[in-house]
Amino acid sequence: MTEQQTPLTREEIDERMGRVPLFAVFMWADGDYDQETAWRGGLMWEYLRWQLDLEDRGLLLAAGPLDYDLDVRDPGRPLGMYILAVGSKDEAQRIADQEPFFRLGLRKHRVSAFFLNEGTAIAEGRRLLSRSAEITT
Repeated sequence: MTEQQTPLTREEIDERMGRVPLFAVFMWADGDYDQETAWRGGLMWEYLRWQLDLEDRGLLLAAGPLDYDLDVRDPGRPLGMYILAVGSKDEAQRIADQEPFFRLGLRKHRVSAFFLNEGTAIAEGRRLLSRSAEITT
């Protein structure tokens, strides 16, 4: 026999909400971008080093490709995304504008404000955001 749980009250739910203000950056192919272009001349390595630097600085919560399981890319859908723990949308935009593929006109992006409300990443998002605030003050 399983125990019935008492439903959470609105106050209990509110208390658990993360409300961690982050920024999601969605990336699309642009210009002559394709998989071959990405690796030519070491550009993919430059991009990966750029992302690892953001991670090392405590600004990158997560990153990766979207729809990696599809054989055919839809140009209307983003290729990937990353989530930044920074203090403002302007700061997130400045970082996104430094992305190597974007600088060369091979990708375009959109920065979106994102509230991390639920999930196990709340504690890490808060930690990164407080670290980011310490760095910029």
